[in-house]
Amino acid sequence: MIDQENMDRKWMFASRLSKEYEDGVKEFRRCAVEHAKNPNRIICPCFKCCHSRVVNTDELEEHFVCNGIDKVIHV
Repeated sequence: MIDQENMDRKWMFASRLSKEYEDGVKEFRRCAVEHAKNPNRIICPCFKCCHSRVVNTDELEEHFVCNGIDKVIHV
């Protein structure tokens, strides 16, 4: 499980076009892969999937950029 208390979430509130958001997505992806039982099956917390779809890491990054992320995620 990812340590939510130590994860900086400022990037989630930044513009999806900003470097801050891009860097945050990459860091989230890195943490997700590090803590996943199977990095090709990660529950997607984007607004469109709403934790109801399993994606691979490439899809996860694409969904965050295109759809945004649920800012109250529990990972």
